[in-house]
Formats: sequence, C-alpha cells, structure tokens
Amino acid sequence: MKWEQVTTMEHLEMNGCSTQGAVLKYGDKVLVCGLTYKGFEAAVYEFIEDEEETGLSYIECRLNLRTTSPTPFDDGGDAMKWCFEHLND
Repeated sequence: MKWEQVTTMEHLEMNGCSTQGAVLKYGDKVLVCGLTYKGFEAAVYEFIEDEEETGLSYIECRLNLRTTSPTPFDDGGDAMKWCFEHLND
C-alpha cells in the first residue's frame, strides 16, 4: 500500500482502508491498516490541524504520516497491535 505523507481520515477510508481494514482515531493519532495482496499493512498518522482551527470535522482535518510497518501482517488484529506499539515512533 502506498501511504501518502499528508492525507485525511476520510481519504484513507475511501481509498482502501475501510474494507477488511480500519481507520481509528486515538487521541491526536490515527491508526490505520489496510488489506493488500501482500497482507495487512499498517501505518500511524498524527493530526496536523484540528476542528477548531479549520471549522471542519476531524475526519476532514489533515494528517501527517509518522511511521509504517516494515512488513505486512497475516491479519488486521496484528496490524493494529503494531500500530499501538509504535504510537510514538
């Protein structure tokens, strides 16, 4: 999966992470996994704007890519576990 450096939760959900994957807001971070032909890939994003500043819903606020998993996982649960373990990378 090609993770974009800057994106939104809405964009992630619409482009491959909602079916068999997940896009989860967790404080000021967003944990993401998506299914590809290689398996489940994972990434951690952080908000770079907020609702107050933009007047938008949080799903429309911009995110910056923090880290991505080096290898795919066999299932979404392990992918999300990796995200929790790498919140501060």
